[in-house]
Amino acid sequence: GKPNDEAISDIIQFIDRSWERATPLDHDWLERYTLAWKRRPRPTGTVPLASAQATGIEDLEIPWDAYFKLINNQEGRRLSSGYRLSVFGVEESYLTEIEACQAAFRDDTSFSEIPVNSRKLIAGLRPHSSGLLGSMKGAGFAKNIVSEQPEMLADVLDQIPIAGAISREDALSAVESLTAIDGIALGVATRLLATKRPDIFLSLNGGSRPNIANLCTRGAPSNARSYVDLLTRIWDTPWWRSPEPTDSQQRRVWNARVALLDSALYEEVERPNQ
Repeated sequence: GKPNDEAISDIIQFIDRSWERATPLDHDWLERYTLAWKRRPRPTGTVPLASAQATGIEDLEIPWDAYFKLINNQEGRRLSSGYRLSVFGVEESYLTEIEACQAAFRDDTSFSEIPVNSRKLIAGLRPHSSGLLGSMKGAGFAKNIVSEQPEMLADVLDQIPIAGAISREDALSAVESLTAIDGIALGVATRLLATKRPDIFLSLNGGSRPNIANLCTRGAPSNARSYVDLLTRIWDTPWWRSPEPTDSQQRRVWNARVALLDSALYEEVERPNQ
């Protein structure tokens, strides 16, 4: 259009009136704005890594600060049902569940000696578990093993140290041994391992499987070897190899850094706590 067209003229007049009402951006204004910016609500939702647009495991090649920001941004992320994920909350959050499982493993020398309700929490059985990191809904035989024959799982889980290095061979042996037990599928096995060593293992569950598939050239892991292949790539990322942070909140995330990747990959399958 031309400058004297009615629509263009109206826009120009609106801009002129807006400038007349504008506030000068002086030093005091900038200080107030900076303070307001620092106090702003942090954005929720995932970054491209955690979306269907993830192009490969290379998307995980980020430093520790970027990874911590990724996990921190999952706090309050709304799923399609309206349920909000929580990483740091005091109830039904990733860290509270992981740390409660860790405490149960530390308190007893064998999985078979852990009280039954704590074993159910470790295994993801509701209502003891929030359902984050995957649940055992529908895994009837596995539930019976956890409740009534925990020694079958203890033979494997007790071999995984609560701290220290774990080799690829030991990880592969643990996953193969667990999935060799009748009724223990890959999802259940990885949930058990991720709660004992959240710094090493990733839970492979229905909520995270689609986005895990996006990170892998051949889709989501379907057996012990392809799962450990994924772990090996994760263990080679800058954020995983970073030294333990001194900040207490970052240290909590660092101690559970692989398991917490689930929070950034999780998409709605069902509400976690139902």
